Parts: sequence; C-alpha cells; structure tokens
Amino acid sequence: MDNGILISGSVDAKGIAIAKEMKHFSKIIKSDISSLGAKVLCKGEGAELYKDPGLATEKIITLSPHSAVEDALRAIECKDTDGNIFINFTGGDDLMVHEVLEGVQMMVEGLSLSSKVEFRSLCEPSFANQKCDVAVVSVSGDSNGQIYYNGGEWYTLSEDDVVEM
Repeated sequence: MDNGILISGSVDAKGIAIAKEMKHFSKIIKSDISSLGAKVLCKGEGAELYKDPGLATEKIITLSPHSAVEDALRAIECKDTDGNIFINFTGGDDLMVHEVLEGVQMMVEGLSLSSKVEFRSLCEPSFANQKCDVAVVSVSGDSNGQIYYNGGEWYTLSEDDVVEM
C-alpha cells in the first residue's frame, strides 16, 4: 500500500461524529487482526448503488458507508464494549467525509454505543472506488485504534509513517 489519508474524530454524547484531524501516511501496513490487540464487534462491506429508473418510479441511492454499516449490523461478532470503541471506515479516493460521518451516527445508534467512541476514515488509492468497508473494534489501554478492514484484509498505520503536510 503506497499511502493514505486519515481523517479522525470523536462522537459526542448525542452520537454525532465530529471530524478533528487529518493526517497523510506514506504507507499502510497489512496486518493480522490477532496481533493488533483488539476485539472485533462487527465488520461489514458496502457498495454504492445508483438506480434511476426514469419517471415511473423513485430514484434509489445507497451510499457505500451506509451499505457497509447495514452489512456490519447484520453480523455482530461480539457485544463486549469495554474499553475504547473505534469505528473505522476504509475506501478508495472517492470516500466522502460527510458520508462517513453519517455512517458513524448510524453505527452508534445501531449498536447502542454509550462508551467512549472515536472514528477513523482511511482513504487509500489502491482500495476500490464506490466501495467502503467498516470495522468496529474495542481496545483497552492506550491503543490508538489504528485497525482497519478492507477487502477481507486487515491493516494498521504507524505514526512513524506520517508525512508532514
């Protein structure tokens, strides 16, 4: 993986995601989830759908982060929300922040999360466009939650790879 743009933030008491920081990483590291010290609550894959059938019926638009959240909520793996919760989205260069922020809110509501929740949105040029994956993980201690799921693979980031902007 060549490089990535990370947008991160927190979720307020009302479940609203607030973007706070953007970083550019020179590389993304393929990893094994078992070595990252996290419990996976759920993960899902989503794709955008645009259907404009003409004047006869309604236009249908499904955004990939919303589709990923719906998929993840159908396959909850763990309900243990002890520790810090991170909702991490990944996608190609077309992953839009406002769509991710809406997806975070959908996930918080869908999982009834009330503990400390943060989110991450990672765009990487080699990840497919019009697709988005999401993973919700619980970590203990001082972990920064840099655990990402995309296309059936797990990834992480290192602060050593941050590129000054």
